[in-house]
Amino acid sequence: MTERRPKLIYFAERHPGFDSESFTRRWRQHARLGMSMARWVNIHRYVHCDPIDADLPASVTRRAADGVALLWYRSQASRQRHISDQEARAIMKGDEAETFARPVADVSIMVDETVHRPAPVHAATLFLLYLRRPGITAADFTRYRRTALPARIARAFPAIGYTQNVPAEPRTTAGLAVDGIDEIAVSEPARLDLEALGEVLASVDMADMSGLWARQMPLFQAGEE
Repeated sequence: MTERRPKLIYFAERHPGFDSESFTRRWRQHARLGMSMARWVNIHRYVHCDPIDADLPASVTRRAADGVALLWYRSQASRQRHISDQEARAIMKGDEAETFARPVADVSIMVDETVHRPAPVHAATLFLLYLRRPGITAADFTRYRRTALPARIARAFPAIGYTQNVPAEPRTTAGLAVDGIDEIAVSEPARLDLEALGEVLASVDMADMSGLWARQMPLFQAGEE
């Protein structure tokens, strides 16, 4: 069985010294710094997702963020080697302080990814963040999301890109506190029937759903191993 690649997602919040346009440039600069380091050999893929102003399903609240980053490590061992490079970490944390309103660790989460249908290149992606209702266990909620929800989405939307992300570790006070993140990808937001999606997402297990649209901008892809 092929080992799943550990995946990090973070929801960027720009430093107050930047407007949206200047933040995007500064974020790309931060990315280039990270990619220039020797420890980058541990990374498989890296994507920035820039926000798009588009409508959400009525049941979904708008998530405030200035961008979404997706980063895949080559393996769990690669991730450990990456984060154990203390010199590189110190440089990146210093640059984070000049780029973001908060440290990446405060707005990030490690996830187990399941790609049900690949996203188109440079897709417009609706990121949906879920919180389960009190009384529903994490195991039961994950079971619902891994079984019932993909089947409902597949029936209603046979052509969209669809990826599920389940927290890889139990929820703590550190990092992004959610019970799941889905990525629904289409060529343009207008191509997604929001009313139909809202009906598909409706569940008594759900306490809250928030979301935002962003355009995927791939920055790095390792060669075949």
